[in-house]
Amino acid sequence: MYAVLLILLFTLLCDSTAAADGQTRPSPSDQQLQFWLQNMVWHHRYSTAEICQVTGLSPEQLQQRLTAFGISDDTRPPRPADRLLLLPYPGGRHPRIGFLDGAIEPQRETKL
Repeated sequence: MYAVLLILLFTLLCDSTAAADGQTRPSPSDQQLQFWLQNMVWHHRYSTAEICQVTGLSPEQLQQRLTAFGISDDTRPPRPADRLLLLPYPGGRHPRIGFLDGAIEPQRETKL
């Protein structure tokens, strides 16, 4: 009996570690995935690990999708100097890296 409970507990712990922080948000369509990948790579300069944490993709899947969508540092479009660029927060890393006194757990798609 204890062996079964121990195996069940181990399975639950292993399954919950991937998204333990609640930041993983798989995109429902390729169009949305492309938007979020452009946002994370081009504008927020997320690392591979950060993108994988947010999207739920493996590093191999991420590289395939970036290649398919043509997203890289080299393909970043130039930013107009006379316009303000306002982008949604993609999730993952904390937006207040230097100010953690007001830290909460921000998630994408939660702010207007």
